[in-house]
Amino acid sequence: VPQALAQQLLKPKALACADILDGEVLNHFVKFDNDFLLSIQQTLEGLGVDVGNLEHVANFDIQKLSAKYGNNFDLVKEWQRKIRDVWEQAKRMESELASKKRAQRPKWRCAICGRPHCQVAPYIEGYEDIEL
Repeated sequence: VPQALAQQLLKPKALACADILDGEVLNHFVKFDNDFLLSIQQTLEGLGVDVGNLEHVANFDIQKLSAKYGNNFDLVKEWQRKIRDVWEQAKRMESELASKKRAQRPKWRCAICGRPHCQVAPYIEGYEDIEL
């Protein structure tokens, strides 16, 4: 990522999704620039990472990105911290579902590409009812 773009990477831009969808639901990636997130997505896909698997994205060795992002590597670390926060949230929700404390399952969607199974910038767009 060019250095001229570096200062713009953390500037909030309007995303395709809402910042807060309902109650506790928060888009963790609203403060990241769309171009940065798209670059991360394309890079991960280029490296063969299954961007549909949140665990794979959250545990990706970001050192492999250091050559590309150089001076902006702190931003990559912040992105990974957010991804791991979402992964922990998803694990908690699945645990609650397994223990039958919830009657709804979250529907995850990517804030960048809109795909339901891409985990580069995941947010919960809503919930689907499930039978317990």
